[in-house]
Amino acid sequence: MIQDNCDDCEERKMDENTPLLSSTDAADSENPNDAKSETNDDDNEEALSTNEEEKPTTNKEGNQLTSSAAYALKVELACSQMQHQLASRYFTRRQFVFYTIPQAALTMFATILAFVATTELLDENQKTLLNIVVGSTSALVVFLQTLSGISKYESRGAMHSSASDDLSDLRDEVNMILSRIENGLGIVSKNADGVDEEDGIDTIDRITQKFTQSLIGCKSSLPLELTAIWQDALSELNLTHGGPMMEQLTKAYRCPPEFIAKGHWPTIKLKMFNVLSEEVMKSPFFPYFLPNAEVIVKLSMKRLREEVKASSTYWDGFYTGDDESNKRGSLECPTGIDETN
Repeated sequence: MIQDNCDDCEERKMDENTPLLSSTDAADSENPNDAKSETNDDDNEEALSTNEEEKPTTNKEGNQLTSSAAYALKVELACSQMQHQLASRYFTRRQFVFYTIPQAALTMFATILAFVATTELLDENQKTLLNIVVGSTSALVVFLQTLSGISKYESRGAMHSSASDDLSDLRDEVNMILSRIENGLGIVSKNADGVDEEDGIDTIDRITQKFTQSLIGCKSSLPLELTAIWQDALSELNLTHGGPMMEQLTKAYRCPPEFIAKGHWPTIKLKMFNVLSEEVMKSPFFPYFLPNAEVIVKLSMKRLREEVKASSTYWDGFYTGDDESNKRGSLECPTGIDETN
């Protein structure tokens, strides 16, 4: 009995010395998994907020491609593509005419003479003379090969041809983008993962980067005469871009000056490059020699003025109001076509 009482006393002392748990601690001790999940959720929210702060934002307004910007890119691409195409033809033809054909002809001539010199039909003096001619011809071939290696017409022509092909492909892409914009369709561009994205985000930056890479990839510079022709033509055209020109074009096309500046001026600029390229190709000695810049620019500006003037009055007299077809009224739309469009 005494021993049992002592045991009870010891148990009471242990119960008194044990601290009581609070309600919160008791709840945490009863649901440890819930506490861990709440801690993980807090960590995830902090991580997401950190990632959102570190994630760069895209300036969609500054990178979207508009119709005017697409047409301006088209004009610049056309200008560069024409220059590289003319340069490629210039270098390729000069290599073929000045080096490839003479080397082939002289090599064939030397081979024939060397074969003739081995026959018994000639005496020693004639054979000696033929051997001298063969040696001289071979030396001339080596001289032409050295000049060809220094000029590098063949490699430079290949560089400009590759740049022209790249710019032509890029120009076709811009034409497709311009067509989608004019028809109210979304622009499709590739993101970093190669997935199509709508709204044309970063389209200007992407095309500009490809344009720059195509120009940088061509390690051959354009011929100085060709560069002078394009720079003089562009300067001459910009000098005419003023009040008198806008006044005349406004009267000719019967539209406000704002429309002339945004709509007709890029088209006139593109037409100038086309006319300039055609005049260069029509020059008497092209592609073996490039024409004089002053002469070509004057001819191109005169032709441009005549063609712009003719285009402004091209449709005059088209509708007279006397034709029977004009008195029929509006025609019925074919089946399947929305009349509201």
